[in-house]
Amino acid sequence: MTPAQTESFRKEGFLRLGAIAAEVELDLLRRLCDRALDKWRAGTMKFSSLSGKTPDSLVTVVSPEATEPELKRTRLAETARQAAAALYNCAPDAILMGWRIFLKRPGADGTPWHQDAAYRPPPHIGASMFVPLDSVDSEVSCMRYSPGSHLFGLRPHVLEHGHFAAKDPDSGATALCPLRAGEAVIHHCLTLHATGPHEGALARRAFAIVFQPQIGQSKEVV
Repeated sequence: MTPAQTESFRKEGFLRLGAIAAEVELDLLRRLCDRALDKWRAGTMKFSSLSGKTPDSLVTVVSPEATEPELKRTRLAETARQAAAALYNCAPDAILMGWRIFLKRPGADGTPWHQDAAYRPPPHIGASMFVPLDSVDSEVSCMRYSPGSHLFGLRPHVLEHGHFAAKDPDSGATALCPLRAGEAVIHHCLTLHATGPHEGALARRAFAIVFQPQIGQSKEVV
């Protein structure tokens, strides 16, 4: 992580990192993802939904590393931890991390503008790394960000179809973030983001790694 990248993250609220998972590890990550999804389908993995029902648009499997501990030993996990430590100017072992799987089905609606902080208690200093296992673009529900929106705090949210949606987000300029499989983007938990409808022919699988520094361990407030 260079000083220029850190400064860009602080200004814009998100940062593209490019390819961070080699093809050989992508194969492993896909196998672990698919295995966790099989357990979710069998009812042995949790999913996240405020409504108590599995949303049609986006399945979020919580903490797949609990049943697939190999995820925590991947190069991706180490890269994410090092990137987070650089952003927060703290030791890598001061970073708390958790995993999510996002499965978006063909024909699914977009995910509304929201801030991840709406799902979390304060302090809102965390961030997430989004790593698609299948390439994403404007047709395949890539991330859309509102640059600089993290600088204005947590906005009111309302519940929509099992997800929080920012009330009157006024997202302003929108930055699309297409990614090839194995590339990554990091965004602050206060950055407004959304995805469009999934118009591709295949399901979109992705990992999100959620992280924040332990309280009192960070020398920077990002």
